[in-house]
Amino acid sequence: MTMTATLSRKFQISMPKAILEAQHWQAGQEFVFVPKGKGVLVMPVPELDQLAGIAKGARKDGYRDRTDRHFVTVDPEIQSGAPVFTGTRVPVKNLFDYLEEGDSLDTFLDQFPTVTREMAVAVLEDARAQQRRVLDLVGTLDWDASVDLKRERSRE
Repeated sequence: MTMTATLSRKFQISMPKAILEAQHWQAGQEFVFVPKGKGVLVMPVPELDQLAGIAKGARKDGYRDRTDRHFVTVDPEIQSGAPVFTGTRVPVKNLFDYLEEGDSLDTFLDQFPTVTREMAVAVLEDARAQQRRVLDLVGTLDWDASVDLKRERSRE
């Protein structure tokens, strides 16, 4: 089933009703957007109880809450919607670019004085926590249970 939708001036997309019903998506449900070539995959983020054995043993604690990300702002009016350090126009990507090139955190902070050390460290800690979360989840996946869950959902 292929359908189209239009991006509004407020950067919102209304999903076609047929897709919402076929996928059993609900208002307020959280989604993840995964860049894929020139497009994006849209997938619902499952609740832990919906994983039905797929992630046995995955830790539920020790991760920063998403609401604790007050050092990063995403606004379509600032840097075309790229994540920036809050209160600045400095893209978060710049921090990672500097570090990947071998520059120190101090060098980055010298070049972007509007970014505080606290902001940069919080973003790095968040990135590390997200990486650990993905690795924990991938390491505990029961791929056979995943296939069974997909089969079960297709029968509904």
